[in-house]
Amino acid sequence: MSKILGYYTLNSHGKPLDVVVSVSRRTKNINIKIKEKVHLIVPEYTDMNIAYGFLMSKEILIRKKFFTGVIDHCDASDGLPEFIEILGRKMKIKLKHSHKNEIHISADTIIIESDKSYKKELKNFLKQLLFNEIKAVIQNIALEKGFVHSEIFVKELRSIWGSCSSTGNLSFNWRLVFAPIEVLNYVIIHELCHLKEMNHSRKFWVMVAKHCPKYKEHIKWLKLNGKMLGSHRIFQ
Repeated sequence: MSKILGYYTLNSHGKPLDVVVSVSRRTKNINIKIKEKVHLIVPEYTDMNIAYGFLMSKEILIRKKFFTGVIDHCDASDGLPEFIEILGRKMKIKLKHSHKNEIHISADTIIIESDKSYKKELKNFLKQLLFNEIKAVIQNIALEKGFVHSEIFVKELRSIWGSCSSTGNLSFNWRLVFAPIEVLNYVIIHELCHLKEMNHSRKFWVMVAKHCPKYKEHIKWLKLNGKMLGSHRIFQ
């Protein structure tokens, strides 16, 4: 049974379109249903900024289906969100048909210049952004707190957000690029603390709390919203 929370209006690509926003105990993922009205259904305790961001990223497709009943899957940008949260910043994604085949950032816009499939290139671009951010954070913390690590990796990790090897290598899930920056920082600190405590003992969590006092909030956020990070169809 779902409970109506209110309404959200989509207006970036045409006349205002009201969306019924509901919360359901039964659903595990954010869902959009299009019938006589457009419905956004979210699990309990969902971060609504993520839910509305997901909704806005689908606005063009929602309008096509709601007003025409069909979706043109031949659209070259089909599945590409209009906006996306990257390292805590809301960024617009713009596709330009070009022979350059490159991706770059201008102000708050990720510009994809391509005349072919760009899925792999976009993912690699975001991985590099995340790597650069993680490297900068680790350098600052390691210098100040005395953590000694080996190499840093950004990987396709299925069920964990990060790991620390016995040789001091640090690995991070690439989907953290979509997480709020404070959540990313928590995961970084978590793995750095494993350099000194290779377990989840009380001593380990005391160390995490020392460097990240609100770590419990970030753990809860990941449990509630982690499945939605990078859930856009283009990254599937």
